[in-house]
Amino acid sequence: MVSFSSVKQKNEAKFEIVPILDVLFTLLIFFILYSVILTPNLKKNLEVSLPKAKSGVNQVTETVTISILSTGQVFVNQKEVPIDDVSNEIKAKMAGSSLIHVAISADRTILYDSIVKVLDQVRLGGCQDITLEVQPI
Repeated sequence: MVSFSSVKQKNEAKFEIVPILDVLFTLLIFFILYSVILTPNLKKNLEVSLPKAKSGVNQVTETVTISILSTGQVFVNQKEVPIDDVSNEIKAKMAGSSLIHVAISADRTILYDSIVKVLDQVRLGGCQDITLEVQPI
């Protein structure tokens, strides 16, 4: 007679990764949402009583927008200005507020030369805080 030996089945503990990933993703989503909701409130709720100083200046920055159209027209805060008068407009803005920020938005078909002329006029006006606006991809 042939005897068949029974195959022993081992009950090994299995490490299931799917439930752990579910828990981790749930926690990740919770912390992301919580930080997005909490971050704006932290800035609003912190009230700091600043000390006074005679040499202190107000740090309010005015933004001046310069637009250059594809036709070559230059606008400073939606007011058409000849390209050679941009520096005078910047000087006038800086007289009222020494801290200004200039944001230049130019049509993508405009010549590089026109942008450089406007940048030069802004610098001649005394402003060094200049950005070029772009459309994010």
